[in-house]
Amino acid sequence: MQGLDDEYGTLEQVRGIARRVPGTELLELAACGHSPHRDQPQQVIERVAGFVRKNRRGR
Repeated sequence: MQGLDDEYGTLEQVRGIARRVPGTELLELAACGHSPHRDQPQQVIERVAGFVRKNRRGR
């Protein structure tokens, strides 16, 4: 999860991780800085909940 306007991190950092870690899902948020949970809390909640539902064990 990366805000496109993050003043501390770059998209290449998270994209580099995604290239090396199988099953990674990237979420790049427009109009979002370094703190997605503050800048776009509803989007973060929805995407994290969806990820957990999709990947939980013992389905």
